[in-house]
Parts: sequence; structure tokens; C-alpha cells
Amino acid sequence: MFHRTLISCLALMLMTGLAGADTVEVMLKGHDEPLTGFLRQISDARFLLQGDNVYHEFPGNQIVTVDGKEGIPKSAQGDGRLIFSSFYEKILPDGNVEAWSHNQITNDGIKILTGTDWGAAAWEEEQIRSMEVYDTFQNRLPVRIVPKKGGTFRVEVDFIVPVAPRESLGLTLKTIRKGAARPKGDAWSYTFNVGFNEDRYLTRKIELPPGAEIQETYAGSRPVEIQGRQIILSQRYYPAGTTDPLRVIYKQP
Repeated sequence: MFHRTLISCLALMLMTGLAGADTVEVMLKGHDEPLTGFLRQISDARFLLQGDNVYHEFPGNQIVTVDGKEGIPKSAQGDGRLIFSSFYEKILPDGNVEAWSHNQITNDGIKILTGTDWGAAAWEEEQIRSMEVYDTFQNRLPVRIVPKKGGTFRVEVDFIVPVAPRESLGLTLKTIRKGAARPKGDAWSYTFNVGFNEDRYLTRKIELPPGAEIQETYAGSRPVEIQGRQIILSQRYYPAGTTDPLRVIYKQP
């Protein structure tokens, strides 16, 4: 018998331990003073510490004390989930944004998987109707939108290549965010509002239109130039409930 699997959002890549959002003082090996920030376990053996001017990733054996106590507190190990998301956002000269996300579907059961599905809110419908989905083998996959009560709906994606038990399949999703970048005086502004209902580790790569110049960007991001293209790169942890407009302002030629 063939079955479908479920993913919870467009950009789901990996789920692991989630912790509370309290800041702590962490003493790391090789440091003279403790560092203050959110301590999070991001894999079986790796942690991150993030504060206003602090960002470190390190194995757990580098932690000497947390708030003056030896050992790693349960609050850092978590009992929920941390979602890893990766976006490539290409801003077009007209203000539309071509957004790509990468996902990994893993078959942890004993049934063969022939598809996946997830729920979506009413405001996402226009974006999802423009969505294209590709698998690891560069097949474009069929997509269906199934209405539900209250204006929500379910998105169903059929696989062309089935996923066997203990096997994984990569999915690439492409959507168009219409008019997401808007004129602001003699410049343009593109804002992505962080408002996740679960802890999120977000990696973003934002490509500006040809010839554009960065005027302003958000904390933790850095520009990278590749073959004449301006790309803003950021990796950041956002605790559930964070409200932080990630704004990029740029000028076009």
C-alpha cells in the first residue's frame, strides 16, 4: 500500500530539539569571560549561542559552564522542535520576488511514500497557486489545492519517483511574491516579516536586481558578490513569536 507524508510548511528542512527563549551566560573553552545569549541545541552534538553582538556555533564539549553551573541545562536541549529553513530570494527589477526553498522528505516508516501534503492559510493562496515543485531528479511535480473550512486549504504534491523506507527525497519549491519590493523615495524596500509560531533557524540569500546598490540591511546579514551579482546572506536563529521585520533597502541604476 502506498502512503503520503506530511510536512508542516513550505520551507521545512529539518526538525530537532527546541528550547525556551531565556538568555544565559555561557563560558566556553578558550574564553576568558562568559558570553550572553540564547543557547540552543541545533543537532545531536552542536549548539549555537546568539546574542545582540554574539553568534557562535560549537560542539557541546566546548561548554564549560552555563550560568556558572557545569553541564548543559535541559532548557538548551529542548523538548519541541527547531525548524531549519533555507531561502533563495531573487528580487526582480519590477519589485516581484522569485523565492526558492529547499526541503527534505525522509521516509521514517515502513510504507512506500508517493506524495506529501501540508496546510496553508488563506493569505498564502495566491503565492501557492504560482508555486512550482521539483524533486531531486529535476521532475516538476503535480500540485493540487484542496479547500478546507475557514478559508484554509491543503496543498497536495504527488511524487513521480516513490520514496522507499529509510530513503530521502529532496524537494525544491519556487513561488513568486508579487510586489514584495516597493519604491521608497528614490530607493526600493524589501521586507520579510519574521513571525514564526515555532523556533526557526533561518538561512537567507537575497539577490538584488542587476546593478543595484545596498543602502541598508538588517543585523546579522552580510553582502557577498558573485560574478557581478549582489547577494545578501544571513543565518540567524529566531525564537517562536519573534516579530522582527527584516528589511533591505537598495537603489536601482
